[in-house]
Amino acid sequence: MLSRTLKYADKRFKLDQETEKIVDSRPKPRISCGTIVREILVMNLGRLGSLNALEQLQPRGYCKHWIDGKHPSADRVGDVAELMDPAGLRSIIEAIYHVQQRGNNLPPLPDGYKLLLLDGHEQSSSYLRHCSGCLERTVTTAGGPRTQYYHRIVLAMLVHGKGSMPLDVEPQLPGEDERAAAVRLLGRVLQQYPRAFQIVAGDALYLDPKLWHLADNFGKYFIAVLKNERMDLMGDSRSLFDLTQPVTFTEGSLQRTVWDIEGFTTWSQVGYAVRVVRSLETKTVRRQRTHQIESTTSEWIWATNLPLAKAGTRAIVGFGHHRWDIENDGFNDLSRQWKTDHLYRHHPQAILAFTLLALVACIIFRTMVRNNIKPGLRADHTELFWADMTKAELYATNIRAP
Repeated sequence: MLSRTLKYADKRFKLDQETEKIVDSRPKPRISCGTIVREILVMNLGRLGSLNALEQLQPRGYCKHWIDGKHPSADRVGDVAELMDPAGLRSIIEAIYHVQQRGNNLPPLPDGYKLLLLDGHEQSSSYLRHCSGCLERTVTTAGGPRTQYYHRIVLAMLVHGKGSMPLDVEPQLPGEDERAAAVRLLGRVLQQYPRAFQIVAGDALYLDPKLWHLADNFGKYFIAVLKNERMDLMGDSRSLFDLTQPVTFTEGSLQRTVWDIEGFTTWSQVGYAVRVVRSLETKTVRRQRTHQIESTTSEWIWATNLPLAKAGTRAIVGFGHHRWDIENDGFNDLSRQWKTDHLYRHHPQAILAFTLLALVACIIFRTMVRNNIKPGLRADHTELFWADMTKAELYATNIRAP
C-alpha cells in the first residue's frame, strides 16, 4: 500500500519532482533537502510518529528508489527540518490543489459554494521545555502560579462537495493573539488560492473587521458565529427576532426554527450592513440506558455579509454548521492519526515544517484512497484499514529471515 501510494503521488502530482525543489540554508549538503522531505513523508504515511522509529527502518522496494542516497539519521532529519523553507513546502500543497482542481475533484457544495474554514489549535504545552517560538501564559497550580509554554497554530481548510482539504497553517507568534495569525494566514491563502472558495467561515473569535475587510477585498463573503451578548449587533437582532416570523425545517429527528434578518448596521466597525441568522434546533434522542425519549435544544446565531438573494436561509445554516468540519476532519484527524501535535524537534521552524509535511501526507493519502481504490473495497474498509496496510508494508520490508 505504501509503494502504491508513492507511485500514485509521483504519477498524479509529480511529488518526487516537487520535493526536489525544496531547499534549506545549508551551503553544501551531503544529503539533499528533497531526500529529507521524502523521508519525513514516508514517516507520516506510515504514521510512525517518531524520528527514531524512522531511523530504524531501512527503505526497500519502491520506497528505496524514492529515497535515493544515504539514509539520514534521526538527528540529521531534525536538524534539516529547522532549516527548511516553509514557502517551498506550501508550494507542494498548492501544486496538489491545482491538479485536483483541473481534475474536477474539488466540486462545490450542493448550494454551489466552497468554504474556507479558519480555526486555531494548541499543538503542545510544557512547564519545562521552551524555544524562541513558544507562547507563554501563567497557570495557577496547587504549588502556586507557574509559567507554561505552548505552541498554537491557525489552520485553513477547504470544504468542497467531496470532503475537505487542508490548505495551509500559520503559527501564532509570541506577543500576538490568534486573530493576528489568522490575518496573515487568510491574506496568504487569498493570494495563493484566489478562486478556490467563495466563503470564509469561523467561530465567534473571527467576527473581526480586519478579517472581514480582507476577505471583502478579494470578493469573498464571510460568516462567523455571533456570541457576544454585549455587542450592539446581538442586542438589535434579539429585539427583532420576536417580531419576525421564523421558518421551520425538519430533518429526521432534528427540527430547526430559523430567523433570518438582513440590513443590520449597528456593527459600526465593519462599515456595512450584515445579515443575522438564528437557528433554534431541537433534537429528539432515545437514551441507551433508560430507553426514554428526550429532547435537547441548542441555539446558533451567525452573522454574515452573504445576501439572501445569493444564499437562502437553509444554506446559511448549513454553512454555519460546516464549521465543525475543521474540528472533525481537521484537528481531530491531524492530531490523532497524523501526529501534528507531536514535536519531533522543539524549534519553531522545524515544528512548522513537520506540520506542513503532515498536511501533504494527509492530502495524498486521502486522495489516493478516494480516487485509486475501487468503490467496493472502499465501502468494505475504513481509512484506518488502509493506513494500517501502509504501515504494515513499511515494517514488512524490514523483516529479515532468521
